[in-house]
Amino acid sequence: MPEDLETLLKDVANADRLPEAALRALVPHAGALSVRLEALARRRMEGEWLYPEEESLLFYGLFVLAAARAHDFWPTWRELLTGCADGLDGLFGDGAAMSVRGITLGLVAEDVASVADLAGGLEVSASVRSGLVTALARLTSEGRYPRHRFLDLIDALAALEATARRRQGRSEA
Repeated sequence: MPEDLETLLKDVANADRLPEAALRALVPHAGALSVRLEALARRRMEGEWLYPEEESLLFYGLFVLAAARAHDFWPTWRELLTGCADGLDGLFGDGAAMSVRGITLGLVAEDVASVADLAGGLEVSASVRSGLVTALARLTSEGRYPRHRFLDLIDALAALEATARRRQGRSEA
């Protein structure tokens, strides 16, 4: 397995399926990888089209950063969660909630309260919210977030959902 960054990036960007060995080999290069992913994330948030290889690198690279616990990428991840028109469904597809959960858990460090803020906000898509709530449930079970605040968030989200359903019912009538 090659160890140099450029070869590993090409392996990941051009992979037809999950390149596990290349992903593992990229973990020590997380610092350099985060610079490249930052640029791709910014382009995506600005609505620019990414080449398929760039989308693959962003997709797989986010998991590498999470595995490497690259906490310095957390602010960019937060922006990506709220700044993409497709809510990241275009990047993660049907697995968006699980992907958001895993990446969030790897990147969050001590800023756990911001996970709750994002989950409770209206600026994230339903699949992103689902991923954030499941990440926050895990963080709560680890004692990193107060249980009573997690329950308050769940209550607030239930009320938000009920309000949205009532509004939808009125608009269909």
